Amino acid sequence: MDDIKTDSTDWKPQPEDYKPPADMVQPPPPPVPLNVGDAVVTGQVPPPADSPPEVPVEHKGLAVRTGGDKVFVLKMGKKHWATTPEALEKAGFGMNDVVEIDRATLAIIPEAEPLK
Repeated sequence: MDDIKTDSTDWKPQPEDYKPPADMVQPPPPPVPLNVGDAVVTGQVPPPADSPPEVPVEHKGLAVRTGGDKVFVLKMGKKHWATTPEALEKAGFGMNDVVEIDRATLAIIPEAEPLK
């Protein structure tokens, strides 16, 4: 430990164009080719063979109410009033699917076209 200098006056900043010696720098790994049909895309790691392909899934929403008779379907960040039980069913819900939420939460969700 005696040969280690701790005096900060010996340290000098490197110039902006300083490049470390080549034997101290590791080159980046080469890109991994990914076959997509007839094209080859580089720089991407292929997904594991056992994973299913990514398919966008459309969520039907959530049926809610605050304790009263009015039922809303929450979808895409907006609330749609289900004007009739038939409208609720048409949206893919039954009365057993309706979830109770508090009024304050429902009040901050923007309103959209009612379901008829």
